[in-house]
Amino acid sequence: MRRLTESTVGLGLVILAGACAAVGIADNMADFSEPESWLLTGLVFGILAIAVAIDEQRLSRLPVHHPAEEWLARSVIVLSILCALTGWVYGVLVDGEDVRDLWSVMGVILALLAVSVTIDAHRVAVARHTLLEVRHDRDAIGGVIAAALAFGLGIFGLFTGIFGLPHAQAWLFAGVVFAVIAAAFMFDEQVHVAHRARRATHTPFSRAQSSPR
Repeated sequence: MRRLTESTVGLGLVILAGACAAVGIADNMADFSEPESWLLTGLVFGILAIAVAIDEQRLSRLPVHHPAEEWLARSVIVLSILCALTGWVYGVLVDGEDVRDLWSVMGVILALLAVSVTIDAHRVAVARHTLLEVRHDRDAIGGVIAAALAFGLGIFGLFTGIFGLPHAQAWLFAGVVFAVIAAAFMFDEQVHVAHRARRATHTPFSRAQSSPR
């Protein structure tokens, strides 16, 4: 079982998040114009460190039954990093403040969705490993709906801003709100499944098959 400090990727994200925060503070104190670029990028890296920690805990303890279980969350993580880096480039190298915010906030949305995906994958893996039924996963369904809304609002806000239409920031930050809600739903359902797994009693197969005398 690997801790975050023992994970190369996780520890790297933590270090990058801290470095971006430090540069952002120094940038602001020196009255430079783009500390937000560093701070938003650091925020994305920090959120992704949570997703990586959950993902690696699951993969180190529970068997993978399908490659999609391993790569779905990682794909979202990569997309989030690409959006964050695009926003950083526009903010620091190209001096495009409006476009920077679009890509950076989209990166935050995807990072939060990566957390939701990893939590839900962990929940399903725990339920499967302990032979629990997951039919009544009401909070997980709420999380899926909130995640879909977050992604849709984020994409709509991103392209609204790219094409110069109004209210792009409102759509994007609404996407952030729903991404947080999705993570909350998924976390609640995962905790519920974890408690059920601890209480579950398993009857040995041979004993279950034997008939009472």
